[in-house]
Amino acid sequence: MVFRQLSQRCVYALRQAASGQAAEMQQSLQQHCGKQSPAFQQLAANMRQDGKRHHLQVFQPSRLYPKQHSTGETAAFWGLLGLNVATTFAAKADQPEVKQLVREHFRTSVEAIADGRYYTLLTSTICHTSAIHCIINLLVLVLYRRTQPLTACELLVLYVLGGLVSSITHVTWCWWDASGYDFGLKYALNSPGLLGCSGAVAAITAYKAALEPMGVPHTTIPMPVPVSLTVLLYCCLFIREQEYSDYAGKWGAAAFGIVAAVAAVGSGRRRLVWRQQ
Repeated sequence: MVFRQLSQRCVYALRQAASGQAAEMQQSLQQHCGKQSPAFQQLAANMRQDGKRHHLQVFQPSRLYPKQHSTGETAAFWGLLGLNVATTFAAKADQPEVKQLVREHFRTSVEAIADGRYYTLLTSTICHTSAIHCIINLLVLVLYRRTQPLTACELLVLYVLGGLVSSITHVTWCWWDASGYDFGLKYALNSPGLLGCSGAVAAITAYKAALEPMGVPHTTIPMPVPVSLTVLLYCCLFIREQEYSDYAGKWGAAAFGIVAAVAAVGSGRRRLVWRQQ
């Protein structure tokens, strides 16, 4: 806080000094050229334009302090984290009815899709049965939140579509690995299910890694771990809780995040940053 106030006072002093110098120069020119002189009018207009441009380039507050997150992004970000934490606590309850509810409606698998529970492709992205699994996923989101900051719309779209791609990839891989075209659903019904937001986290992190490969966490304690290395290690991390697995889904979601980043750059909404800013 003290550093911020000191910086603001320095900026104010510099602005006052620059304004004073400009006023003195304008007064001197007025005495030599006359106020009604066209040369003086043109020169004064150019000076005002240069002053505005100089102010935008040097004295912009975002040049001194990182841009704050918008209210919408803050609500969306902490809302998603709170939803994951709440459903994880519910899944850890001792009531058998709650555990059965989680197993039937928050777990996606070949069996769930075969039974017509297609909504589990999305509901599985907001629930965990392991607190460690939940902490790892949410910690990655928090650490790299300010690396290539997202709007509320971008965050929600990447989370939902990344989770959906992850679920579809997982179910497809389990079916292909267990049965394939030769056996249909004969052996795939007992394949592992998917539970957790690993796919959504992989999509968001891969999106940021594709835009700024050397981006590091903006934390009080320096953590020189680039986001590109984090997403690689994260996707290679095999988490298996009970009969649930999220290995194949993370790679599919990460590929989706990279494609989304390429599309954002191609449309001009984003630009690549090769060096850490």
